[in-house]
Amino acid sequence: MSFADEIIDESPNKYESILQNRIVSSKLKLKINEYNTLQNTYDNLIRSSTVNKPKSNDSWNNIENNFYAYGLVGLKESNNDWKYLGQANNIEDCQIKAIEDTNTDYANVIHVGGYGDWNNTCYGGVVGGNTNPLSLSGITTSLAPNGSTKQMDDSWNNINNTNYAYGQTRLKQSNKNWKYLGQANNLTQCKLKSVEDKNTEYSSIVYTTGNGAYDKTCYGGVKGGTNNPTYVPGITTSLAPNGTTRLGGEAGGKLLKQMIEVQNEIEELIKEQQSFTAGIEKSKNAVKKERLAKNKELEKIITKLDQDRKKINKLINNPDYIAGEEDANDRQYSNYIIYLLWLIIVIISIVLALHLYNTDIENISPITYIFVGVWVLVFLSYYYRQFLRYGKRGWDYISEILVDNV
Repeated sequence: MSFADEIIDESPNKYESILQNRIVSSKLKLKINEYNTLQNTYDNLIRSSTVNKPKSNDSWNNIENNFYAYGLVGLKESNNDWKYLGQANNIEDCQIKAIEDTNTDYANVIHVGGYGDWNNTCYGGVVGGNTNPLSLSGITTSLAPNGSTKQMDDSWNNINNTNYAYGQTRLKQSNKNWKYLGQANNLTQCKLKSVEDKNTEYSSIVYTTGNGAYDKTCYGGVKGGTNNPTYVPGITTSLAPNGTTRLGGEAGGKLLKQMIEVQNEIEELIKEQQSFTAGIEKSKNAVKKERLAKNKELEKIITKLDQDRKKINKLINNPDYIAGEEDANDRQYSNYIIYLLWLIIVIISIVLALHLYNTDIENISPITYIFVGVWVLVFLSYYYRQFLRYGKRGWDYISEILVDNV
């Protein structure tokens, strides 16, 4: 019975656990790859918005008493060139609406003051759209930095002498729309405080210089909260890049949320895999037994292969030497046998000669004469062969001499 059969026979649930564990492992690997892809995308987004992207001019160019969309847009209507952005108290509020609309890239915005139903309406001019400037009092057109709200992604938009939190905050207190971030020595330090606050996402900050007890106070405008842009000397409002203090803007925020979702899915898969692993753990005795048996078998095979490899290497490296050595050993062994036989024959011959010399002729056994006769025939046969051998060599030598002379 095979190892797999033993597990199935012992408990079918264990086999099911192994299969489920492999399936979960494959899912986990895919989720980890998905998470790594999201992370790389987020890193590239941060790199493009902080390193590779050129710095832009962060100031809007306000043109008072000028209507860039004259005859091109209807009351609270949108078209391919102009988009109605809603009601706005002033041009700064209109700028915020354009920046927060990340689905469209605007080249300018218009705030209409007065004119009945048109009062406090806000319109955004789409990049590449048609314009028709006309001087009209009470209407302000503001041109976006670098002609595009999309080019403002890596820059804070500072609005001097404007308080977006006017009437909505109390001294060093927080509410659902505005959060007190503490004291700051300058505007840059206030921006850093909003970025470093990982618990809250801000769309803007308000920094105060002077103004009594409010001096050097820093407030963050909560993303999605209300604001009230009002002219106040000594107060600076700065709009966050991409409409949010989250690194990478709204696109980065979406990626971070996706990464959190994938993280949660990975944790669930890990827990699921751990539960299956607990079932597999019950089969570890069979696994251990099989592993030990296989290891022993492999060790034997490795030992044999090692021995064979040494022999093969020896044959490959010294084939002629080994063949000559084996042939010399064979010849040496053969010579030892011949010498031993001759030694035995000599000893027998000496013993036999002494026996014949010391024994009376009448007492010599017939067997002795037969033995002597056999030895004589052996010697005569040996010398006869030697005579023929050397005689042939001598004749061949004489023949070669005679042929050479001729």
